[in-house]
Amino acid sequence: MLSTEGGAIIGSTEDPRYPPVREEDLTTLTLRAYHTLLDDAPPYFLAHMPWLLANSAGGHSDERFETAAWYKDRQGATLPVVEALKTDARKDEVRDSKLENRSITIQIITNIQRARLSHQGTGLRRLKSNCE
Repeated sequence: MLSTEGGAIIGSTEDPRYPPVREEDLTTLTLRAYHTLLDDAPPYFLAHMPWLLANSAGGHSDERFETAAWYKDRQGATLPVVEALKTDARKDEVRDSKLENRSITIQIITNIQRARLSHQGTGLRRLKSNCE
């Protein structure tokens, strides 16, 4: 199973039992999601890819998505979650899992530059070259 376009979004209020998601909540919840994959997820849960790495910084022009984007521009402005993932002490951990009698090594990808930006594959290449 792959989880795509998931995770917390700043300002989100889907569940009225909780207050809107704040910037610091985004960071905490994103790290918790990756750590849960390392520690507790079933072997068939292979990846979690949060929404949304970049919008205008990746060459997309839909303003509806800009508030959710982690990369804000091509000069390096990002939400704190980016630095938290880059410096997470567990970012290089892997887990070994058994699935259908074969060993699968599952690496939790915290290099967010590998995330899929949109149906425009060129946006990721542009963003990656500008952020390295």
